[in-house]
Amino acid sequence: MQQLRRLRRVVVAVLRRGRDRGFRRRSGAAGAAMLSVLGTGVLGLTGVPQSADAAPAIGHCRTWHDSNTFGASCTGGGRAAYQAVALCKNGTAVGGPYEGGESGNWSYAYCTSVHSSLKRGYVQWYL
Repeated sequence: MQQLRRLRRVVVAVLRRGRDRGFRRRSGAAGAAMLSVLGTGVLGLTGVPQSADAAPAIGHCRTWHDSNTFGASCTGGGRAAYQAVALCKNGTAVGGPYEGGESGNWSYAYCTSVHSSLKRGYVQWYL
């Protein structure tokens, strides 16, 4: 239970940090679903590899990017899921499709979908 509380604090801190920096999720429904599941303690953010102060990722990921797109392919994540998230230069965060933690499938997030280009990207894990 203590680990769950600690994980919830990390997720809340990451969400607040993103909001304070002006990042917005493209889909309000996805953000609401994430927060509602997080409130029950079922879902947690466990890794953002590009951030030095984040918790370690669950599996091993290969990433790719160009000036508009960020992609990730991960394995070793067990029953967890992951998605590529692109932080765009206009301040919007867009997510690619969710993939299974063992799949190795590529998840791509496109800043062109919000008429912008890529600032940076990361992999977001869901338990």
